Order: sequence, then structure tokens, then C-alpha cells
Amino acid sequence: MEQNKTQNFSYSKISTYLECPKRYELQYIRNLVEFKENIYTAFGEAIHKAIELTINNKYDYDEAFAIFEKTLKERCKLIDPRDMQLIFLSGWYNKAKPIFKYFFDNFYNEIKDGKMEVISTEKYFKYEILPNIFYNGIVDLLVKHTEEKEEVIKLPVLKTYKNGKQKTVLQKTVKKHNEIKYKIIDWKTGAVSTKDNLQLLSYTIPLLEQEKLLINEVNYVFLKHNKQSKTKVNENLVNFTKSKIISIISNIQKSIQQNSFDMCLDKNKCKYCNVKKFCDQDFELLLKNNNSNN
Repeated sequence: MEQNKTQNFSYSKISTYLECPKRYELQYIRNLVEFKENIYTAFGEAIHKAIELTINNKYDYDEAFAIFEKTLKERCKLIDPRDMQLIFLSGWYNKAKPIFKYFFDNFYNEIKDGKMEVISTEKYFKYEILPNIFYNGIVDLLVKHTEEKEEVIKLPVLKTYKNGKQKTVLQKTVKKHNEIKYKIIDWKTGAVSTKDNLQLLSYTIPLLEQEKLLINEVNYVFLKHNKQSKTKVNENLVNFTKSKIISIISNIQKSIQQNSFDMCLDKNKCKYCNVKKFCDQDFELLLKNNNSNN
């Protein structure tokens, strides 16, 4: 590997390596697979775009849905015509309706009412996590919200009794104050998964170090299932996440230097893998070489 050569990593790359190093090699090092649009990626893109434009332009439900329909039709033009023959857009429109209802009821109305202040939508970041090594991604929604907190405090007061004696006692009182918090929200249009919050936690790193903005919470929103997965964040967790990301990137670099990428050999993961046919070829070659050596 050339010294001082700029390298770029994303959560997508990192998660691919964690799932299967061999897939990472075939997809990102050998570039054997090109991205192909499908109805799932088109649907997700259309939902994201409609939500972004709705927030930025204060559209209503009908306007948001019209943007979704238009975007989905445009994205579907990129899908292989043979695959499109099996796709009925009316069914995907019906799937989107409860998604937009959930979005408006649980998020957009709070934004309109001023309970959440939008800082940015679809915010791109590129952060130099190590010398000449950049980590990049897109934050779907960054908001600031103010919470009223009540704090019970004890203050010394002089109490006078009927007999004229006085005594200093602690008296409880409630003090109210507003607490400003920042939250990252990520829209998910696929299946519910609450096992891994590394993606959004890693997005808090550049916001803290570049903008001095400590995120208090990250929130995955599974629009299709009307569910959320929230994680409280503090500076220690941000620093731990940074160390974890650096460690994974170091492992990727080591694999590249040694030209060694293990196969996961997990049937459940391999079944729908987009590099499976190339991985099978490598596996057969590896098997052949082993047999010839024996």
C-alpha cells in the first residue's frame, strides 16, 4: 500500500468487512460487483427524499406522497426491465401510506410545533479519523430539542418555633430549568434490527470533534414497522466508538497488506450475498489447490 495515499471508509464498508472479509475484498478491492438498482433500494431512496424535502419545505401529507411517487417512478427506470415486469407499483404505494402517516404523526408534527428544531437533513460528513484516512457518511436528520427538567434541591432556611426558638433547617424546593439536547435520527425502510447501533454512534464522532456538538441520543426509526430503537450517548461512549472504528479500519488495512481475507462460510449470510458467485470460484480454487498439495 502506498504511503500517504488518502483512503476513504464508510459504515457500509466497515459493516461489510465485519460480516465477511472475503466479500469486502471482492466488492471493494477487486471491484467485481457494480451496484444495481432494485425495488427495495428505489423504495428506500424515494422515502428518504420525500421526507427530506417535506421537512425542508414544510410540505403536507399529499405533497410528500406526490414526491415519493414521482421519485419511485424515476428510480424504477434504472431497474432491469425484466425485473420490472414482476413489480406492481400500486403495491409499493400502499406500503408507503402507513409510513408517511407514522412520520407525520410522530415526527413532523413535533417539528411544526417547535418541539424539535431541525439542524440539518441529509448532512454529509467527511472526517479524518487517522492521518490520510477519512470516515464519511450521511446523517439523515439532526435535531435540537429542549426538555424542561425539574430538580429537587435543599436550601437552608431559618425556622422559628412557637416557643421562640430558631433553627436552621433544610427545606426542599423544586427548581425548573431547560435542558438542550441533540439527537440523530436515521430512517430505516427495511426490517427491524436493534442489535447494532455502531452506525449512528460512529456518526457522533465528527459532530463532536469537528463541530463540538455532543449528541445526547441516536435513534433508528423503522418506518415500515412503526418502531424505534434509541440509545443514550455520552462523551465516553463516543470515545469508545471512535476506538472501535479505528480498530476495525486497522484490521482492514492489515488484511489488505497481507492479502488475506477470510470467508465467513455462513450459509444464511451467503444465500443472498451479491458476490457469492465470485466467492464460490475462489473457494473452488482454494479447494483445488489444497487437494493438489496433498
